[in-house]
Parts: sequence; structure tokens; C-alpha cells
Amino acid sequence: MNTVLFITLITLLLMFYKSNEFELIVEDLIRKTKFDPIKLKSPQKSGYAFNGNVKLFYEVFEPLEEIKASAILISRNSNTILFWPDRFIDGLISKNIRVIRFDHRGIGFSDWINNWKNKTAYALEDMVYDTMEVLKKLKINQAHIIGASMGGMIAQRFVLEFPKVALSLTSIMSSGYFYDPQLTAVSSSMKKRFSRILYKYKFGKKNLVNFIKMHLVFNQLWTGNGSYGLNLKEDIQLLNYEIKNRNGMHQNSFLQHTTAIKKSGSVLDRLKHINIPSLIIHGTDDALISIKHAHKYAAQIKNSKTLFISGMGHDLPQKYTPQILNHIINLIYGIKTSNN
Repeated sequence: MNTVLFITLITLLLMFYKSNEFELIVEDLIRKTKFDPIKLKSPQKSGYAFNGNVKLFYEVFEPLEEIKASAILISRNSNTILFWPDRFIDGLISKNIRVIRFDHRGIGFSDWINNWKNKTAYALEDMVYDTMEVLKKLKINQAHIIGASMGGMIAQRFVLEFPKVALSLTSIMSSGYFYDPQLTAVSSSMKKRFSRILYKYKFGKKNLVNFIKMHLVFNQLWTGNGSYGLNLKEDIQLLNYEIKNRNGMHQNSFLQHTTAIKKSGSVLDRLKHINIPSLIIHGTDDALISIKHAHKYAAQIKNSKTLFISGMGHDLPQKYTPQILNHIINLIYGIKTSNN
């Protein structure tokens, strides 16, 4: 047998074994937790904004003392507001920063786009205006814009479209052009693993346990090689809460959001027009969006600061949250930090 083919076969078998072993652990943990209730932070305000006929659900968390700044959080592809954990929100409001988060169109409590067609699909630019409509509904004239992954792509476009509204930009684990032909976004081995998991659950039994397992297995793909792992019990509780209390997750949201990314293309040549304080955060072990993307688009933004975290993957782990928050808060308050 050809040596290269043999090595590839062994690698695929090991990945298959590792994934199946993880799924068994997850299934056992799901049954043991028995969907223990989880206590989540309650917002001071919640409601709906409208972009045309599209209804957008939002939540607002306010500090106990004087509000000194406002920040809006933009979630990643096919993730609801629960992508932003309580500890992240607590870190911001403890510094007198009002926090707004919202469900993207197509998921959560926002309108699901059930008449969606590829030819008439919405783009990231439409989601930029979704973000703006949330701020307008809350009568917030200026805000700090924070986005992760696809949310970072939306955030970049937002500050270009509404330069008088955006006070700062924080773009986490994102890209200026996900489909950049000069860069690799997702490795071929990762694509194979992703496709296998998607195929398995798409044609498997449709029940609560399998739904939770699918999302946890996907999350496991994106963890880095740092000294951290998934908080499986917390993630199971969050997913169970999402399904039982937040309208679940729209199975077509991933396709819709991915299509929006493709439709919008590159923003790289426009990033030079951003002249507000900007922070680019990325993990060195991001398997979904290579850190090379961060290097490339950060270089296009004038005087942008970077935080490259060794060992972090395409996620927002508890381990690195204090470090990430520290840099974001320093950016918001204009505190000078080293560019590292």
C-alpha cells in the first residue's frame, strides 16, 4: 500500500475512534445530569426590534451604578445569544458597561427565515442592519461593537457602514474574507470530520439526546490544544435550556448564515478605512479559521491591537475569558496596552 495512503487511513481511523469515544462519554453524561436546571443571568430589559419584517430578539444587562459605555455582542454562525456566557457579561457590567446581545435572524427567539432561498438569500450586510435596528430600538446612539467568528465579520462591516455609531471594534476568531484563496480556513481533515458528524446526525434518530450530542461533538472539534477542555455539564445544561425554553435551534440556520458569509465576499480592501480603536483576538490553535486570517486583516486596520492566545481554538473558554475581557475593557476605556 502507498505510504501516504496508509498514513491517511490510520489518521482517519484514529479520528473516527476518538470521535466515537467522545460521543459515548457525552451520552453517559447527558443521562447522568438528567437535565439539571441551570440558573442564567436575568436581563434588565428584553424585547424585539424590527428590520423590515424581520423580528429580532434582544436582551440588555445594565450595571448597578452609572452606565459609562454600551457594548453590543454579535454571536457566531448559527449560535444564539447564549454563545456569550454570564461570566463574559459580568466582566463587562462590573466595569459599568451596559451589554446588549441579540439572536441573529434565523435562530432562537428571532424570526426564522422559513421561506429562505439561495437565490434571494440575505447577506452579512442585512445582518449589519439587524444590529443597527437593535441599537435604534434601545435609543443607543453610540456603542462598542464586539463580534465573534461570523459576528466579527458583521462587526467589521458595521463600523464601516456606521462609523459615527461605532466607538470601537473587537473582532474575535474572525476573518476579513473566510474564503480567501490565498489562505486555508478549514483543513481537509477537519472538513471530513465535520461532514461525517453532520451526515451521521442528519440521518440518525431525531431526539433530544442526539441533538445535544451533535452540538457537543461539533464544539469538541473547535477546542484548541491549550490546557483546557469543554465544560460538558454546563454545555449540556445550556443546550437543554435552549431547546426547552428558547425555541430550540433552527436546523437551517447554519446553511443560511454560511450562505450569507459567501454572498458578502471580502471586506479586506475596505478595512483600511477603519480608524476607530480596534482589537483583533484569535487563538493560535483555531481549527476553523486559521490565525493567518487574523494576521492578514489586522494588518489592514490602522493602529489595530492584537491579542493572539496560545492554545486557544475556535471558542471562548473560561480559562482565557479574564485575559480577553481585560483587553476589551482597556480598549473601551482607551487604556494603552502592549500590542501582543
